[in-house]
Formats: sequence, C-alpha cells, structure tokens
Amino acid sequence: MQHNDDLNTFYAKIFRRSFFSSLAKGKSLEDAFVGFENILSEYPNMTLRDVFISYFDKLKNNYRNEYVYKSAIVNKIIFGRHSPRTSSTSIELPVNNSIVDVAIFNGCSTAYEIKSEYDTPKRLSTQSIDYLDVFEKVYIVTHPKFAEKYCDLNIPYIGVISLTMKDTLKVEKEAISNFDNIKHDKIFNIMRKNEFISIIEHYTDEKIHLPNGLVYKYCREVFNTMPLKLANDYFLQAMKKRANNKDFIDYIYSLPACLRALGYATPLSKKQKDYVVNLMDSKIKSY
Repeated sequence: MQHNDDLNTFYAKIFRRSFFSSLAKGKSLEDAFVGFENILSEYPNMTLRDVFISYFDKLKNNYRNEYVYKSAIVNKIIFGRHSPRTSSTSIELPVNNSIVDVAIFNGCSTAYEIKSEYDTPKRLSTQSIDYLDVFEKVYIVTHPKFAEKYCDLNIPYIGVISLTMKDTLKVEKEAISNFDNIKHDKIFNIMRKNEFISIIEHYTDEKIHLPNGLVYKYCREVFNTMPLKLANDYFLQAMKKRANNKDFIDYIYSLPACLRALGYATPLSKKQKDYVVNLMDSKIKSY
C-alpha cells in the first residue's frame, strides 16, 4: 500500500503547476526528480515527453485527481468539440469569492467545477452563487458513481457531467442557460485593466483621459450601463484574446496533450515557453 501511495504522490507531483513552472525556469531534470530515482529507474532512457505521457496514463488509472479532470475538459472540449483558435480557457479563475476549476469561453461562457471522488459537495452552495453571477452555463464534473448524487441536488441552472472510465465526458444533466442572471459588475471584476479600458474606448469611441485613480470607477460605471448582451460579448472577446493568439496556440500544440491544461494554467514568458518545449525531448538520466 505504501508503494502505491508513493507512486500516486509522484504521479500527482509532476502535474502540479509549481513543478512545471520550475522546469520552464531552468531547474535541472536531476534536481526536479530527486527522491523518485527508483521509480524512474524502471523506465531508462525516456525523454521528458515520454515520462509525462506514460505517467499521466498511470495517474488516470490509479489516482483520478483534479488534474485528470482538468486535462479531460481541456482536451475533449477545447481541442475536441471546439478549437483553441476560436475558444479559450482559464484554469483556476477567481470568480467572486470562489475559484472555478476550468472556464471556457466560446460563443458563451461555461464554468466547470470539478468534484472528483476525493471531493465533497460542501462548498457548492456558495460556489454556485458565485459562478451563476458570471457564466451562462455551469457544470459540475464528477466521477460516474457520484453523478446521480449531484443531479439530485437540483441546483437551479447547473448541469452535471461525468468523466467515464473510458475517459469520455458524458452529460448526465444539461445545464440551463443562466444568461439573464449574469451581473455586469461581476464580469467586469474578472477583466484586467487593459481589457476594460479597451472595451470602454471602443464602446464610447473616445480615448480615456482621466487620472489613474478615476479610470476604474469611470469604466465600471459605463460598462454597467451597457445592454447585457453587448457587455457579455465584450467580456467573451476579452477572455478569448487572453489565450488564442498564434504564438500561444503553437506553444500549446507543442506540448503533449496531457500537459495542455498546465500550459494554460502556468504563466510563463516567451523564453520560458520555448525552453520547456525544447526540454520535452531531453532524456531523463538513467539511475
């Protein structure tokens, strides 16, 4: 049992944002994998890409943690149903007093709250309120054996998806459009300063010439007067622009599929992105 726990710890560790970021920032492979020499010795002469692909398969089979769900959502929806060129995703996006696990922006905004077999529904009451202020659709994504339990909660507007053992996403309960309940001020709070300034200047067709201390208040007031559909369209455009420029998409495609969610989740410079992509073909030292 201890050996299995150690393996699961290892599999989970290498798919953490901190681990991925450390590699991109130049940490040596020997230092990154210290303490796991015995595990790596079973697979001599693997490239880093091979390690991630192989160990992600083991993670899926042995320890379906939150990252397994995030990866499935990104790959099945952004790279399956849609396209990273026309859609975008934010991983662990702060929304009011909560953090949504995966948010996808396409023709509408959709929040995916993961409740794996290791989670409980205790925070759903507050999370759902926060998400419904911002997103047109909200889904709980869970293990098949818990799907019925989450469906039976009957939270207004919220749908349920299960991640099957065949690694497919199955809609157990359709989400209902929540568009009319979206709040201007809540979607405004998610946007960055450069985003809402650009939106207000486009909407008013005037450059903003105000002291920095007054810009936020002015932009917020103007945004709140817009028709909801227009305000939400501006919001969607801003969120999609964060991660659908050509350089970023090329970077995401250069990573193995199992790292795409980490690619979206981890802020890196252009130099760091290039470095970690090149690192994928480096051999892991044989122990």
